[in-house]
Amino acid sequence: MLPQANLQERVQGLTFAKRQFFLNGLPFRIISGAMHYFRVPEQYWRDRMKKMKACGLNTLETYVAWNLHEPVPGKFNYKGMLNLRKYLELAYEMGFYVILRPGPYICSEWDWGGMPSWLLADPNMKVRSNYKPYQDAVTRFFANLLPQVVDLQFTQGGPIIAVQVENEFGAYSNEVEHLDFLKDLLRANGIKELLVTSDGAEGNVRIIFYNSALPTANFKEIEAGQAIFNIIKQENPDFPLMVMEFWTGWFDHWGQPHSFDDVDEYEGRLSKILETGASINFYMFHGGTNFGFMAGANNFFHYKADVTSYGAFTAYSPAGFVKKAISHNLQPMEMYQFDMGIGQSYGYIIYRKQIGSVNKISLPPRVHDYAQVLLNSDSVAVFDSDAKKLEVDLRASQPTSQLDIIVENLGRVNFIKFDSNLLNEERKGLAGDVMFDGKVVTDWTALALDFDEDFLEKVSKSLVWRDFGMPKNSPVLCRAYLEILDEPKDTFVNTMHLKKGIVIVNGHNLGRYWDRGPQRTLYLPAPFLKKGKNEVLVFQEFSSAEFLSFDSEPQLG
Repeated sequence: MLPQANLQERVQGLTFAKRQFFLNGLPFRIISGAMHYFRVPEQYWRDRMKKMKACGLNTLETYVAWNLHEPVPGKFNYKGMLNLRKYLELAYEMGFYVILRPGPYICSEWDWGGMPSWLLADPNMKVRSNYKPYQDAVTRFFANLLPQVVDLQFTQGGPIIAVQVENEFGAYSNEVEHLDFLKDLLRANGIKELLVTSDGAEGNVRIIFYNSALPTANFKEIEAGQAIFNIIKQENPDFPLMVMEFWTGWFDHWGQPHSFDDVDEYEGRLSKILETGASINFYMFHGGTNFGFMAGANNFFHYKADVTSYGAFTAYSPAGFVKKAISHNLQPMEMYQFDMGIGQSYGYIIYRKQIGSVNKISLPPRVHDYAQVLLNSDSVAVFDSDAKKLEVDLRASQPTSQLDIIVENLGRVNFIKFDSNLLNEERKGLAGDVMFDGKVVTDWTALALDFDEDFLEKVSKSLVWRDFGMPKNSPVLCRAYLEILDEPKDTFVNTMHLKKGIVIVNGHNLGRYWDRGPQRTLYLPAPFLKKGKNEVLVFQEFSSAEFLSFDSEPQLG
């Protein structure tokens, strides 16, 4: 339990009247910064909060990542850097109020906006709606999550002064009934503080249920923000102005230049916001890292995957430890039943078939999101999500050959504009028939290469690694050791000599690297390291280097 404040002094939470916030009846202006506990090593939470305090902020804002907390239906995880309660208690200790944004959809350039991919095993799934199976899943999640934090609300002596209902819903749907469902669910689970919504310029701000939650604005350019403010002013003379997301920068996509912002222009926009008397949340104050496979994607007429930032090797083929399933034809990774009866969420799926003499193969339309075709472990073709003609001149002439189609999930789309069903179609891998010389081929083996905790533990403890040199043209899992003599410090893995893949250190998946750029280093925080021997695994989709180097500064493009 938190050291309780005098509850007799906390008779009223965050309220508003005549464009002014009040906290416990006194005028209050929110000066907040966004930092997500799930993007920052637990050991660094205090340091980052100290920096927020030094900048004069009085409030901390955080999303909640449903997909990390419930990776398997009904199985919940709040350990380590997922310990939300510990994070909120620390914020309280550091003197911050808290704005909690529990979703269930959060966008946030996070895989599928934070929703767990196992929802997609339902072929009729309609997320962010009152579709009953979706409601049931959200109900179970909130029933587990919210009781852990309800006593941390302001009027109960804690730091939480406001809770957001969904996220940018006005840009996605006009089903206000779904917002009513979420509002009722929050209240039923003990949330009593002020409810808010947030929307950007492309959202239909007027649909938001003003009698149930305070509307707030998301924007970067002052012109767009002023348009939203004008709508909010017209709706109610009491509504205070609040920028829930004042975008302090922009995210990067693989293969595009690094995004920069002019400091003077940013300062000018900030000054204009403050002159209006509005409250503000800097999004992000500290961005952190999309560790593992958590980076999201966008699809504004074109799929674009987000980047991770937000010694000699020995090698081994990891197929012996992957999860396996059999199917008649190819299915998306979410639709197979692997361990615990659920599909695959992240990483790579391998479609395998033993074949004879074949001249040409044709894959199903659309790759989600990046496919490499291997014949007897040699790469013969690569396709991305833009590929129109998925055919390979194989010319396999041996009596028996192994065909592998490795498909990588580069991240599910986290933001979809109004009236699009695309969010419900974000299944990864391949689906449909494969043709060998014009004939449909069935009975495939699917292998889940998801680099989850169980897989990494087996790789680390059970493999007999062998040094056979780097293969010329095939994926390979490599291991090396980093010897640290002094106390570990933050560092950056330099991937300039690597083509494409992931880096894992002491069981921590640092994320994806890709020579398309712009990002050329992976952040390796000191808490992931230890004094002495550190295990470094590199999964290279294309064998390209036999050494790694470490830098003291990031190279983000």
